[in-house]
Amino acid sequence: MIKLNSLILNGESSADFPFLVAVEEVPGIVRANKKDKILKTDYASGAMKQSVDAYDTIDLQFIFYIHDVNRNQLRQFKSWFKDEGTLTRYDDPNMHYNYLSVEVESKPLDEVYGYEVTATFLCEPFEYEEEQTIDITSLKSVTNHTNAVMYPKITLTAESSQPISLVIGQYHMYFHKGLRGEYELECKHGLQNLVNKKNGELANDLLKGRFIEVVPGENLISKTAGFTNIKMLCRWGWR
Repeated sequence: MIKLNSLILNGESSADFPFLVAVEEVPGIVRANKKDKILKTDYASGAMKQSVDAYDTIDLQFIFYIHDVNRNQLRQFKSWFKDEGTLTRYDDPNMHYNYLSVEVESKPLDEVYGYEVTATFLCEPFEYEEEQTIDITSLKSVTNHTNAVMYPKITLTAESSQPISLVIGQYHMYFHKGLRGEYELECKHGLQNLVNKKNGELANDLLKGRFIEVVPGENLISKTAGFTNIKMLCRWGWR
């Protein structure tokens, strides 16, 4: 049906329905706020700011117009909204938001046999490019071309019973018992773990240091001997 301004949820477009679905209103530019704390006191002018390296969620609201539908078709449209997933705009197909929940409300239109549907998505703070995996085994640096911190997933292959380390930017991971085999280092907040890929078991007792974050700009890479292959799943996002 109407492709202009259409919305894609989890790979399914609003233009794919056999009845008219028009996206009447889309959100403008939304910028995620940092979770900084503003501290005010009666004994100092202005305020003090406590910076926090975390970002708040954002709300994206879309308004749809559905024409000439019956109740069954309205239910079909409502089931298109999954509890969580990805959201892609028609005019920006290479970028997406990850949404955590969605609230859907509708009201009938008196003039025509149709409905106005408002959907509000609670989203992660960043808008993401398509994920890509790069081999950083021999690289001296990796450049974050966006304006947001990137939390990678790194696959490490090593054969060392001695302590080894990996440094990316200002983040230093130290494997104090060495590594033998293939491991997956997940650096995304809330999911941070080191996992042995052979048996799926957690191996967090093998590492020390802060999980890696790739900040905007150039991030130098260094490593000790013992690593045979290092691959990074990049989740480039824009704030």
